[in-house]
Amino acid sequence: MITAVAALILIAVSSVTTNKRIDAFNEVLAERLEQRVQQLVQAGANEDEVRALIRESIDLARGQQ
Repeated sequence: MITAVAALILIAVSSVTTNKRIDAFNEVLAERLEQRVQQLVQAGANEDEVRALIRESIDLARGQQ
């Protein structure tokens, strides 16, 4: 579970910090991220906490605190 959450954070951070991609690729990444969230929730993780963690990782990558 911890490894899955860590991977999710890395995906979110890398998607925010990489160069601008065209919209089609952003939609693909967003769908992949949503699928990972659903997998974590089905495995027993709290959905609100997972989504809060993603938001915080994006803020961290953007330099907002």
